[in-house]
Amino acid sequence: MKKHIRFWLVGLFMPLMAYSQPSTIEYNGKQIFLNGVNAAWINFGADIGNGNTDTAGFRKMFRKVHDYGGNSVRLWLHTNGAVTPQFSGSKVVGPGNGTIKDLKNICDLAYKNDVGLMLCLWSFDMLRKTNSTMVKDRNRGILTVDSLMASYINNSLIPMVDSLKEHPGILAWEIFNEPEGMTPIGNWSEVDQVQITNIQKFVNRCAGAIHRRDPKAKVTNGTWCSKAASDVSGGTNYYSDARLKSLGGDADGILDFYCFHYYDNTGLSPFEHPYSYWQLDKPLIIAEFYPFCTHCGTGSSFENLYKNGYSGALGWAWNESHAPDIRTEMQYLFDNYTSYVDINTNLKNAPSLKVISPLPNARFGISDTVKFRVQVKDTDGGIKKVTYRCGDDTIYESTATPYDFNWIKPLEAKYKVYISVTDSDNYIKDADPYLITIGNPPVKIFEAENAALSGTASKKADITASNAYYAEFAQTGYIEFTLPKAPVDSNYDIKIIYRVPYGIKNQYVMVNNDAATRKDVLFNGDANIWLTKTLNFPLKTQVNKLRIDASWGYMQFDYIELPFGEPAPPNVVKNTITPNFKVYPTICNASDNITIDFSGQSIPRTEIHMTNLSGKKVRTDIISGESEHRMSTIGLKPGIYILRLVSGDTSGAVKILVQ
Repeated sequence: MKKHIRFWLVGLFMPLMAYSQPSTIEYNGKQIFLNGVNAAWINFGADIGNGNTDTAGFRKMFRKVHDYGGNSVRLWLHTNGAVTPQFSGSKVVGPGNGTIKDLKNICDLAYKNDVGLMLCLWSFDMLRKTNSTMVKDRNRGILTVDSLMASYINNSLIPMVDSLKEHPGILAWEIFNEPEGMTPIGNWSEVDQVQITNIQKFVNRCAGAIHRRDPKAKVTNGTWCSKAASDVSGGTNYYSDARLKSLGGDADGILDFYCFHYYDNTGLSPFEHPYSYWQLDKPLIIAEFYPFCTHCGTGSSFENLYKNGYSGALGWAWNESHAPDIRTEMQYLFDNYTSYVDINTNLKNAPSLKVISPLPNARFGISDTVKFRVQVKDTDGGIKKVTYRCGDDTIYESTATPYDFNWIKPLEAKYKVYISVTDSDNYIKDADPYLITIGNPPVKIFEAENAALSGTASKKADITASNAYYAEFAQTGYIEFTLPKAPVDSNYDIKIIYRVPYGIKNQYVMVNNDAATRKDVLFNGDANIWLTKTLNFPLKTQVNKLRIDASWGYMQFDYIELPFGEPAPPNVVKNTITPNFKVYPTICNASDNITIDFSGQSIPRTEIHMTNLSGKKVRTDIISGESEHRMSTIGLKPGIYILRLVSGDTSGAVKILVQ
């Protein structure tokens, strides 16, 4: 059958080698590198066909992906088969009421926001042991019984493809997410099993049906790891043309490009092997991974894949804790390789904004000047202004390059800083808000990671969180804060700073172990940004306790804030600036040295660590007795790094931008 996809070489003078391939894929007539993210759902397994599609949520997500330079989103559809398709007994009789309409609305929204969708039909979750017997049995049927498989293809898949034929919001159809997990190949304990030959037959016949109904459509499959996607290093590419056709018998049932996933505990790292290593005959996208993983190399993870000949990078996941890293990565790739990732069909591009200083959670003396330094850029216009806010108050608007701001002797307090840039098209980009402290103000903020954590509640690192940490629920447990005495017995507003990975959760909150105060609290709002919920509780003139019990599981808490405080104990705030400590340059090239200058002092033993934004160390020096030290940046990928000095109980940190 005629191929459905064209590929262009990137770099005219790249050395030729066996299996060499380009790093772009054609989408709506434009060659792009897939610079994107896994959604993978807003409502697990129920984003379509249940009558409750979160249209507003998808609109916000697609626009945000676009505004951070992304061009693609991977979205799961049937997933576990609990909602769609529609079954009658063990036979599929339709895609499900409203399924096609819901999916078309989602695809329309993606296209309007210059985002292409990889639509993943099924996941290994279809045989998860916790599913009902009915769901597992009918899913096993369509995987193993030819007539039932045909009922899915003819009555659900083909109607969807026919209705969405050549839709400009669809980048590709994907048959499975990690199907090897429900076979002896992956042998995952949480799912029942079929044979890998069942999976291959299903992929072949679904791909053939899609190609015949929409000859321009592209088809792929989301493979668990490199072991099941390549014949090298003891692996097997179960999805080669020959293997698929031999198992399913459909000459049109082949893939247009390959996808595999990478996590540090599975397979060989694509970040440590170029595309050519896998000896594949088609392009390869790394469709799931955590940015800045242990074996992701240094610098930008997305850029590493781009330069190593892969065709796309889709981070996991938009609605989970790695979202800030993914936004940073998409923006970096857009800023540095605009022509290869920019779609720019329906929307103008948003500006980019990088905050160089101060660092999140920085502390300053009451006589200090807080020096805000930013980098801003707009690819299709100019910069109009950069706005600096603390809480609800605008403290400065800068309208001229370099758009920086010196805040002279701010009042003693803990401030939440919001910085945004507005371009000439009036598009606004917000930096992640963060806290800074001036002086030694009364303690009003109580960190969740320092509270009593029970069950699955645990401490997690995140540079966007207060104090660089937060507490996370999985499914069970509680977080209990110990609070100071109230000025008088009364009701007080308590602010809870939280983040909801999938837009909405319920938890129970009460004070002083008093069931009469217990509230079933809805935590909702935009996914993956820190939000505030204000609750009113009775507090006493004694030590108080506030407890959050897991009800609907997985979400994150940063801190709670009281309207009153208690004096900070002496020396509770350590110096974060080593005496007479200077670093220059803070904006440098990958061939420079960074100088750490101690102004002539001979300092004691000091550890100097350079980390990327996810905390991975890329350089470490240990010095003693030096008054000046140079640290090399040779070999570092462009990006933002944190240079941190630790000497005894004194520490300092500076943000470094490698261009």
